[in-house]
Amino acid sequence: MEAPAPPARRRLRLAFGLVSARGRRASNQDYAAFCLGPPGGPRGVAAAVADGLGGHKGGREAAETAVRAFIDGYYGASPVLTPLQAASRALDAVNDWIAAVGRRDPSLAHMATTFTALLLIGRSAHVLHVGDSRAYKFSEERLEQLTIDHVADAGEPALRLRRAIGLEPALRVDHLEIDLAPQDRLLLCTDGLHGALAPARLAQILGEGGAPQEAAKRLKEAALAAGSADNVTALVADVLETPPAEWDELARRFADAPTAPPPAVGGTLDGLRLEAVIAETPRHRVFRARDLADGKLWALKHPLAGGDPATRRASLLDAVWASTRAVHPALAEVSLPPPGRQSRLYALMPYYPGETLAERARRRPPVALAEGATILLPLARAIAHLHRRGFLHGAVSPEHVILTPDGPRLIGLTRTPARGMAPEIALGALATEKSDLYALGATAFFLFAGVAPTRERRQIAAFRPDLPSWLGALLSSALADAPEQRPEDAFEFAWELERGLRGRARPPAPRRPLIERNPTLLWRILSLALFVALVAALAWRR
Repeated sequence: MEAPAPPARRRLRLAFGLVSARGRRASNQDYAAFCLGPPGGPRGVAAAVADGLGGHKGGREAAETAVRAFIDGYYGASPVLTPLQAASRALDAVNDWIAAVGRRDPSLAHMATTFTALLLIGRSAHVLHVGDSRAYKFSEERLEQLTIDHVADAGEPALRLRRAIGLEPALRVDHLEIDLAPQDRLLLCTDGLHGALAPARLAQILGEGGAPQEAAKRLKEAALAAGSADNVTALVADVLETPPAEWDELARRFADAPTAPPPAVGGTLDGLRLEAVIAETPRHRVFRARDLADGKLWALKHPLAGGDPATRRASLLDAVWASTRAVHPALAEVSLPPPGRQSRLYALMPYYPGETLAERARRRPPVALAEGATILLPLARAIAHLHRRGFLHGAVSPEHVILTPDGPRLIGLTRTPARGMAPEIALGALATEKSDLYALGATAFFLFAGVAPTRERRQIAAFRPDLPSWLGALLSSALADAPEQRPEDAFEFAWELERGLRGRARPPAPRRPLIERNPTLLWRILSLALFVALVAALAWRR
């Protein structure tokens, strides 16, 4: 079952699978459930498993009561309570009630149960645990056990538990908070499952993919086949999508990360080996970095030494913030390392294999119209998407476009415009959407011509007479000196490009009078004409 997400904004989306089997036991003492809660609510999604103590009476009743009452109490708590406060009060009430029933009712004497729960809220999850049920996280082909079993080293299995709901007057619950990322897989299970399957086998089954329900079923079947003599319960949750990070969260992460000079190629940083420098800007150096744990390649963007530390932090913060808010197939992702792994200030991007647009433009054969359109259309739409989200790119250039097998990727997001800047930026004006549009036009010009446009040479026909005139008109309009003479936005640029490809390009605009196109030149010509006329008149009089 999948938690729905409104299309207007990214939210936490999860998919669940749940299997519980009696196995070789006469009855099933396990109980598990999950509750999606109100969409986007502050309580998030709750999931829990419980295993009633088989050596005590009322094990099944204790397990089911614990899970149901916890979920009811958690979502029914006062909205002024934090999720952890609501969960703590719900568990205390459950523990008191189960302990009281066990004392009053001889048929349920000493009823108790293990309990392990997940509270999935936003970009993180809280793990609550007591007993020997377990929680695992499977991420990037690695399995991590999130809980510790509360069992004694010796004694009968049913009597070895040192902690459980209903077992002691004051409940002691372990708590752990973890970060969530898309493609993470979480597992809650009872000891009938993890006691029969080694961690390597658990990781193998969880890594086989498929829907969570299929994974839960495979786990159950594997445990029974391995000889499990207990009830077997598996609750699998897949993280499909996480909401963007909030500004305060990112700002706090950046404020806490110390700055340091860039490391040398060949060194390691937080488990990442720096293999090569792939780009450098006045403020940052970008390395190709390999994760030593799983071999995955990253582009690591590290601030250079010198300058204002606050400016370096702000530049990276802008890039990460925009990446979380404006997700598009042609925009590069920018993120931070997991909490606890980052020892200094830097950001990470997936390493996109391929050549830059600048490299493609300089090699033969020249870029044909069809090939160029497959590059420019996604770029224009990505820039338009960025603008709709309230961000500027500020550094659109041939070097900041990677041509990957899956299409172009625009990297280098910054609030400080770089190469290909619009004329008004060079004169000290603030960057606007129109300046991004000028940079897009300059990048398109470079793609086809192999050189950057200059003030004197902005006609693509001078370099590529084989290209249609409508394309030249489109590029000239994007490269206009006056921002108001450029296309309205990047969507219009893409639309005009598509119209031209379909043979429906707008006819060229009528040529404007010279006084509108270049009034300075006009007055120079008139002054020269008057001077020549004056000289001629004087010569005639003599």
